[in-house]
Amino acid sequence: MTTDGSSGATAAGVPWPDWERVSQHLWWRELGCHDGTPYPRAWAHKAIVLASEFEVLRAMAGHQPLRVLSAYRTPTHNAKVGGARWSQHLYGRALDVRRPDGIDPEDWWQMALTCARQPGSQIRGLGKYRSFVHLDIRPSARLVTWEASDAHHER
Repeated sequence: MTTDGSSGATAAGVPWPDWERVSQHLWWRELGCHDGTPYPRAWAHKAIVLASEFEVLRAMAGHQPLRVLSAYRTPTHNAKVGGARWSQHLYGRALDVRRPDGIDPEDWWQMALTCARQPGSQIRGLGKYRSFVHLDIRPSARLVTWEASDAHHER
C-alpha cells in the first residue's frame, strides 16, 4: 500500500484505486447514470476495460477530448430514454461517445472499427449513429456491429 491508501498498481494509467478518474481522460462521474445513480463500484473491473478502450479511441482521434453521452443506465432510466431491453448500458458494459468536432461521421466510425479490430481489443459491440458511436464489452467471442439513428439517444 502507498501512503495514499492505493495499492500502487495502475489501471488504464491511473493509480488504483482512484475514485475520481477511471483513466487519464475518463472520470467516474462520466460513467454514472443521467438519473444521478453512480456507476456501481462493484463493477470497477468493467469500467477499467471500458476506460482502456476509450483511451485507445481517443488516441485514434488525435488525442482530442471525447464526450461520453451515456454509460451506465438504471433500468428505469433506460426505459425512459427508449433503450434496448437488454442494453449493455444496464450492465455497465457500454459507452456512447460523441463524435469530436471536425471529424467526419464516416471517419469517426472507421476509427471506432479500427479500434475494435485491433489485437487485444475487448470491444464486442459497436453501433454507428449520426453523432456518436456506441461501444460495448459484451461477453461475446465476436464483434457485432450495427447502424442506427439517433432517435432514441438521450441528450
